[in-house]
Formats: sequence, structure tokens, C-alpha cells
Amino acid sequence: MAATLAAIGSLSLSSAILPALVGALAFAWGASSWCQTPPQQHRLVEAAPDETPLVIALNSSGIYIGIGLGTLIGDLAGAENATWMFFSGAILAVLTSVFLVSTSRKAPSTQNGTPLNQGPNPRKWTRG
Repeated sequence: MAATLAAIGSLSLSSAILPALVGALAFAWGASSWCQTPPQQHRLVEAAPDETPLVIALNSSGIYIGIGLGTLIGDLAGAENATWMFFSGAILAVLTSVFLVSTSRKAPSTQNGTPLNQGPNPRKWTRG
């Protein structure tokens, strides 16, 4: 997503008219936007399994608020600031990726030298 936004921003700096490239970048951006929601919701459900409906509802609300705010900010910025908006979006996407990687938890592969296998409950780890 960050690379796509940066590429669109770079295209807005040039005077070239490349509709096929813009279309391909718009498709890649849209696909990356839709592909991020399921893993995000999976992570939220893992973090609060007893509150699944609540965390999914709050996540959906946050997404829609973000869409609304992005539309408002884009309108206020105007077409003359489109390049700034694309690069700001790319920077925000990179920062979000760094945050995601830095807060990710990995399941333990061993405990006291004994490999761990998932038991019947995938949220609890047992000895193999």
C-alpha cells in the first residue's frame, strides 16, 4: 500500500499521462486496502476472544471513521495538494507497518527444549 501511494504521488509530480499505469496502481491500492482487514480482525479476535463482536464492531467503526476523515481531509486539501496527500499516506502506511511488526507476538516454538504443539484449544499451547 505504501509503495502504491508513493508511486501515485510520484506520477502526480510528472506531466506524463499514463492511464494504464494509474489504473494498475489504483487496482493494487484497492486490493491492498481490502486485504488488510481480515488479518487485522484476526489479530483483534486473538487479543480479545471473549469480546469478538465488540472488537469487530469497533474495528469496523474505526475503518469507517477513517474513510470519512480521509475524504474530508482530501477535500480540504484540494487537488493542488494531491501529491502531498499521496506521500503523507505512504508515510502513514510505513509507520503503521512498523507499529504492526513491533507489536506482533510470535507463538513459542519450544519450552525447556521440548517442542510445543497446539492442543485442542488453539489459544493454549501444550507440550507435544
